[in-house]
Amino acid sequence: MKALVAVRVQQIKSMATIRMAEAHGKREDEVSEKRVEKSRTVLNLVASRYSPAAPLELEIAYKAFKEATGASEGKGAAIMAHMIAVISPDVLAETGDPRDPNNPQVQALFEQAQAWARSEFGEESLIAARLDVDEKGAGVVDLFVCPTAMQSGGRGRKPKLTISVKSGLEAVAKKYPMPPNEDGTPVLNKYGRPKKKRNYSALQDSWGDWASQHIDQRLRRGDPKKETQRKHVHADLLRERAEELDRRERAIEEKEWNTAEIVRAIGKDEIRLSFQGGKHKTATSTTLSEERRAALKQMVRSLPSDTRSILAEVTELKLDATATKEAAQESGHDAILKAMQSGAEAFYRREVIGAEEAPEMGWRINYSDQITERRRSVLSAILEPFRSVVAPFIAAIARAVRRWDVTAKEVADERNDSGWDYGPGL
Repeated sequence: MKALVAVRVQQIKSMATIRMAEAHGKREDEVSEKRVEKSRTVLNLVASRYSPAAPLELEIAYKAFKEATGASEGKGAAIMAHMIAVISPDVLAETGDPRDPNNPQVQALFEQAQAWARSEFGEESLIAARLDVDEKGAGVVDLFVCPTAMQSGGRGRKPKLTISVKSGLEAVAKKYPMPPNEDGTPVLNKYGRPKKKRNYSALQDSWGDWASQHIDQRLRRGDPKKETQRKHVHADLLRERAEELDRRERAIEEKEWNTAEIVRAIGKDEIRLSFQGGKHKTATSTTLSEERRAALKQMVRSLPSDTRSILAEVTELKLDATATKEAAQESGHDAILKAMQSGAEAFYRREVIGAEEAPEMGWRINYSDQITERRRSVLSAILEPFRSVVAPFIAAIARAVRRWDVTAKEVADERNDSGWDYGPGL
């Protein structure tokens, strides 16, 4: 019988990703429509000290946590960790159906996973927890955790309590140092210094020890792949959940990429979208190859109706800008088109975070506070002279991508080294 444990960690960097996790918990996303046994959804185990009456309201729980603790968000840092704590379903099957919420081992897993998170990251850190029994897999607990640490304010300011997933993981790693060599000497890195265990590897040790002590003494973490020479010791435990998450990310990426590509094509006058007589219409440039025209039309068909309506607005703005050519020099016309394209690119790079129309001030472009002053000056020089055209253009793009509550850049962030990480011990 397999008696293994594993942990998977995603660092969440935006409210948009929190909303996406909330939608999945409520079974309101596309994946749930296809994979969930809806008759069993009411059996899922859920808990949240910050939103006890509605534990699936993850955004509300997160805001209640911030209010209760006074914790602030770190600049550019993760605001929450989504941890998936897993044990072998075979252990749960010894006391009944591993998908039965009344199975005592299932209940023990749910309670002890929460207890472990509170023990390692702080009593107030656990925002919410969920154990699903309406999917095919078993032995999986979703934990949403906000570790905190006191961080210096800098320039004489007082230290403040800050959400810090990085500090939380580093604290765990200090408890589980790298084991010495057989002769007792420390393991050294290539620079001759004592080697430190990776944060995610230490997390496997932590969850393995806790599960062994509080759920079943036979449970243990998988051997590190450097010892086993196996790529995925955890495959049997996490394959189904990993495949599901990958499918969700790919679907989001595809929709976001299609939207961005259509906006770029509109800017190049390769395609025009319109809404006439209650119907959406698409026209492609005859100068394009048949393959390119077919690809653009397929991208448009993949988008929801409301998004196509917004892109029709974008087309109108582009045509309005082009019409100014008659009243301006050629260089002025080119500058307008460059400004529109630069605005779209800056939005997708998150250098520009949106645009809004104020009653008295008119249109305003909102720049990210993460970019340097020099970069902001460059963007301002390109965009601001044509703000009356560029700002509503950016606003239209923002409305389009907001349909999925996450941007292409944020999806990319979640897939880098600070996102999903199996760690060497899984």
